[in-house]
Amino acid sequence: MSEQEQTTQTQHTESRGHRSPNRGPREDPTLVSVHKDYVGAVIGKEGKTIKKIKEDTKTRISYMDEDFARGHQAPVFLITGPAQGRRKAAKWIRKILQSTWEAEQGETPQGDSTGGQESQDPVE
Repeated sequence: MSEQEQTTQTQHTESRGHRSPNRGPREDPTLVSVHKDYVGAVIGKEGKTIKKIKEDTKTRISYMDEDFARGHQAPVFLITGPAQGRRKAAKWIRKILQSTWEAEQGETPQGDSTGGQESQDPVE
C-alpha cells in the first residue's frame, strides 16, 4: 500500500466518528437526574462540593434545569470527560443525593457516622 493510500485510509477512518489525535477520543456525556430541591446539596456552599468532584474526577459538570422544549423533563447534571471520571462523578453525585434524602427522612446511612451529612470524599 502506498503512502498516499495509507493517508487516505487514515483520513477515511477518522471521518467515521473517530476524533483526530489532537482532539482525543469521543466523550459521550453522562446525565444524572436530580430533584430541584437537592441541586444545592450537590453544588455545595460557594460551589465547593461540585468543584471538588470536578477536580478529583477530571470531569466537566454542568447543571441543566428542566426544559420541556429540549426534552429535559427534570433537572440534570451533565458530566463530560474521561469515562472512568464520569462514572466516578456520577456515583459521587448520587451518593450525595441519597445521603441528603436520607437525612431529610431522619435516617443515618449505613456505615455513615456523619448523620447523613454531605460527603466531601470521593466515592470509590
